[in-house]
This record gives sequence, structure tokens and C-alpha cells, in this order.
Amino acid sequence: MSAQPHRFYKLSPGGNTTILIMDAQDLPVAEHPVLAARLMDTLHLGAEQVGFVSLEGPLPRLDMMGGEFCGNAARCLGAVLALEGRLGDEGLICVSGVEASLGVRLRRENGMVCAAVQMPVREQGSCLTDLASGVALAELDGITHLLLDEDEHPCPSDPIRASARLRELYGLTQRDAVGCIWHSGDPSSPSIRPVVWVRGTGTTHLETGCGSGTMALTQLLAKQQGGPVTVRVQQPSGQHIEASVQYDPQSDRFSEGWIDGPVPVIAKGTTYL
Repeated sequence: MSAQPHRFYKLSPGGNTTILIMDAQDLPVAEHPVLAARLMDTLHLGAEQVGFVSLEGPLPRLDMMGGEFCGNAARCLGAVLALEGRLGDEGLICVSGVEASLGVRLRRENGMVCAAVQMPVREQGSCLTDLASGVALAELDGITHLLLDEDEHPCPSDPIRASARLRELYGLTQRDAVGCIWHSGDPSSPSIRPVVWVRGTGTTHLETGCGSGTMALTQLLAKQQGGPVTVRVQQPSGQHIEASVQYDPQSDRFSEGWIDGPVPVIAKGTTYL
């Protein structure tokens, strides 16, 4: 395993603490899960997730710790590219779990970078299915989410254990990454409580924010309301992520999914393993 120093950023999009290891093109993908587990440890940098960035290809590339997709980490990469002067108001990036490149849009508000990223929503409405009353399955490229309406399925006292049971119950244990997203509140201003499991690292986090879970809920709302939706979703951190998606009920198709919001930088520097 590499003992070389690496540049890093630690960011907090929606409260979802994320470490990006920069110039990571020489780190074998097979080492990512072990390196990520060390970096996420509270005795090291501490975070909910880790991504590895390569800047050598035709487009900047982000590989998540277990090969999954992560919308908040993608927003982090956009923010870092803007801070380093590598990207202007908009551009394209590549992210693990998704074959196509994704658009990013950048702006500054009150001295902070705000980043929007295009989400890999699947076009067919069948990507969103009802499994039981108050339980829906939303499939994005690179991650799958169970959406649980808290009116019918209150978030339990031990959501991590409950999420493991739900993955078993619905046959999701072989997916790259699975979130259990308990949601509540008025559809115009909902809130979520996400638990995300990544198979490659064997890690489960009661996350303080979840971009793809926010997108999954937005798709559910769009289908329930029969049209496009833009909504600010409160995260467990108390912060919000804005999400939008186009939905055509006639053809039962989704398109143009985006999440957006500030991406604060917590720390940057050099890390040693």
C-alpha cells in the first residue's frame, strides 16, 4: 500500500462530510476501500465518505471508495475544481458508478462556492417502484435507495440495524451501495434521515446529508404529483439541498435531475497513511 503523502480536501456539502484525495491516479482502485476506512476513522481525518480524484484524463474523474456513485461528493469535486481555477461556471466530470459524464454548475454566494451537479436519473419511470405501502425503491446509476414514509414506518431507535434488515428483506445485499431514506414532512418542504451502506467498504453511516437520497425522494414526489418538481430537502445536519427533476406523466419518463447547494471547505492539506 502506498505510503506517499497525498493532497486532500475535507468538505461538508449539506453536512455530509466528504474527503477528496487529490492526484490519486496512481493509487490502485483495489486499495481505495482500505485507504478510505483509515481516512474516515475519527483518529485520522474523520468523515462519512471518501473519494479519489484523477486530473490526468480528458475530464476530471472521481472514484468513490467502493465504486459507488455519490452526488454530494460530485458536488465537492466541482467546488474544488472551481477553487483551484480548473473550472469556470460550468463543465463536465466523470464519477464512478455512472458511464456518462455529468454536468456541474458553479457560482459563489457570500464568499462560498455553491455547486450543482447533474444526477444520473434513469429515464424510465420503472426505476421507481412501490414495494409496500409507504415503501418505494428508487434506482439511480451507482446507488439504490429505499424510501420509507415515516407516517407509516417511523425511523427506529437503531436505524443502522434496521437498514441491514431492510436490505435483506428486499434482496439488496449485492448492490454496490444502498440507502434507507426515512422521509417526513410536507411534500413542499420534506426532511430525510438517510442511512447509507457501501458494500465495497462494508461501511454503514447514519449520514448528516445525502444528495442521491434527496434526488430519489424528489423523483418520488414528481411521480406522486404528476409533473416536474423543485424542492428544498432538509438534511439531518439542519442544512438543505435543493433538488429538481423533470417528469412527464404521459410517457412516464424522468430527465434533467440536479442537486444544488453550498459546499463549505472544512480543511485542506496533506495526509499521510
